[in-house]
Amino acid sequence: MKLTVWDLYFAPINVWVEDNLTRAVLDAVWGDPKIHLMAAGGVVAVNGLVTETPPRLRGSVFGLLDGDFRPDKTADWWKADCRVLKLPVHEFENLLLRFDVLAAVAGTSKPAQIESVARDYARSAAWWMACKATLWTMNNDLGAIVPADPGVGAVTSETAALEVITKAAVWTAHPGRRALWTDAKVQAELATWKAIYDAELVSTGWTLERRSFGTSVVTSAGSTRSGRRPACQHRLRLTRQSTMRTSEREWHVK
Repeated sequence: MKLTVWDLYFAPINVWVEDNLTRAVLDAVWGDPKIHLMAAGGVVAVNGLVTETPPRLRGSVFGLLDGDFRPDKTADWWKADCRVLKLPVHEFENLLLRFDVLAAVAGTSKPAQIESVARDYARSAAWWMACKATLWTMNNDLGAIVPADPGVGAVTSETAALEVITKAAVWTAHPGRRALWTDAKVQAELATWKAIYDAELVSTGWTLERRSFGTSVVTSAGSTRSGRRPACQHRLRLTRQSTMRTSEREWHVK
C-alpha cells in the first residue's frame, strides 16, 4: 500500500516537532486524536516539511521548534502566516523542569533538593552554554564557517571556551574570517553570555528563562509532563491546566 501526503496529514491538526521526546510527551499530555504529532528529526526538517506542505493542507499543518539561541519570536505567533511556532524557552525540556512534579514522581526527595541538584548542574554548564551562544553569534555574523559545537561537558572554563573557538582548525582555511573575530572580541562575547547565564541562575524562574538550560538539566534531574502557557491567535491556541500529578493541553481549531 502506497501512502501519500494526504494519508500523512489525516488529522484536523498535524504538528511536526524536532524529536521523539517532544512528540511522546505532547502526545501523552494532550491525548487528543484530533492532533497528529510527528517527529521530523531536527529544525531544518521541521521547517522544510511545513514550508513544502501542499497549499490545500497548509491550514492544518504546523511546526513546533525549540527557541535555542534565536531571538524570542513569540510575537510572530499572532501573524496569520505563522505556521512554525518557536517556543519562548531555549529547549522543549525546559517545560519539563517542574520540581514539585519531579519530587512527586521520585517520591524520595523534596522539590528544593531536586532543584538544588539541577541548578548545580546548570552552573557547571554555564561556560559551555556561553561557548555555544558565542558560536551561534559568530555563525550569524560569518555564516556557516565557524568551529563545531563542543560536546556537553567539554567546556568548563573561560580558557577552555576560548581554546575551542580561537584554536579551531576551520580558521586555517579562512584567515580573513578569523581576523573579524579577534581573541579579545571572542573573550568579550563569552563574558557577555556568561554574565547573562549567571544572572538567570539566581532568578526564581531560571528554568523558563529565554536562554536557559533545558536538555542537559533534564538529563541530570529527571523529566515529567508540565508546561508554560504560550499563545497563538490564528488557527491554534495552546492552553494548560496543571497540578502536581497531571498536565493537560489542548489545541483548539478556530
